[in-house]
Amino acid sequence: MGGARIVMRDRARGWAVLAFWSLSLAVIAPPLFLLFLLVRHKRVLYAPARAFIRLGLRLGGVRFEVLGLERLDPRQTYLFLSNHQSLLDPLIQLVGLKRDIAFLAKKELFRWPLLNPGLYWI
Repeated sequence: MGGARIVMRDRARGWAVLAFWSLSLAVIAPPLFLLFLLVRHKRVLYAPARAFIRLGLRLGGVRFEVLGLERLDPRQTYLFLSNHQSLLDPLIQLVGLKRDIAFLAKKELFRWPLLNPGLYWI
């Protein structure tokens, strides 16, 4: 009986996360991208993106810890590489590093219709 409750809770969490990201992309992303197109500065995207990513990760039960941030000089430029254990890596980097970042992506990702415009903007 207890296992069934866990499965239902996980399923409910999955639907909640899916609804959150769908709503975020459908309702919040278009005005942000319009603002970005008007000002042509990607910094207008960072604060709202971080807030929504943080909330989405929390809803999904994703927990992470970033160690060593105090050793980073804010005046320096760094190259952070990840081995992409999941598609969450870029989201966690954006939230966890607490600095504006840019991404490199392999050319195959630009073929994904929903990902393509976002990759060009970041």
